[in-house]
Amino acid sequence: MFQPYLKITFCLLVLCLAACSSMNPKAIENIQTVAFIGFDVDLNPGSISQQKNSDQLARLLQNKVKDSFSQELNWHIIQNAKLANNSVYQGFYHQYKSRLLKGGLVEDSQLRDAEASRLSFDEREKLINALNVDAIAMMNISTPVQKEENKNGITTKYFQANINFALYEKGNQDSIWKAYNVQGTSDSALTYPTPKTLSTDPQGKHLATLTLAKMMNGQGIKNSIDQFLSTESTSKLIQRKYQIMQDAIDQSTNNLILELKNKN
Repeated sequence: MFQPYLKITFCLLVLCLAACSSMNPKAIENIQTVAFIGFDVDLNPGSISQQKNSDQLARLLQNKVKDSFSQELNWHIIQNAKLANNSVYQGFYHQYKSRLLKGGLVEDSQLRDAEASRLSFDEREKLINALNVDAIAMMNISTPVQKEENKNGITTKYFQANINFALYEKGNQDSIWKAYNVQGTSDSALTYPTPKTLSTDPQGKHLATLTLAKMMNGQGIKNSIDQFLSTESTSKLIQRKYQIMQDAIDQSTNNLILELKNKN
């Protein structure tokens, strides 16, 4: 007799895992100044535009997100240079900066979302006072491949961005806005010739063609892997991939802000 209840509970759990948010719209309305004390994007610098370093790319992506909040919610968001020059923030930076978290894009002298989330209520209060803001925010963005298709020798990849976000106001132990897995998908896709796989015989078995002589001449396993990956690593495709991921981040940010507007 508990089956209907369990079924409903399971459906709600799946829905929450897909995109789960909680917010206090009245408290958010009073927010005017915000500092993003933790922000990172799970994006491999080696797979995107090499025209700028990882710190510059992190700043560009972060500033686009901040601009959306400023334009849509009229927030004044402090520049990260103020974080780099604030002794209280830098004290927490050195205390919570982890050597275990690697990869992705994070601006120099700034904590990642996972690192900033370790701050206690008292530490958050101290930081809010030191930065002279109404609230502090933390955000992590991931950019997985949503779907991949291989047809007629062409590979097509669709990318989406997933946002985790938290906002804490002064004097409140609990977050006034917390969101998990808010998604946005780019309308564009990345397309390129499908990399060739190892040769196979008519029965579908891989042919053993890596002789000692070929391996000595640079035709070994590493060389085969490099050839396989090179198709997606041309400068033109790398730049296109970055633009598509940036578009997905814009979409997910807009969807996050839209959730708040729909609550009002």
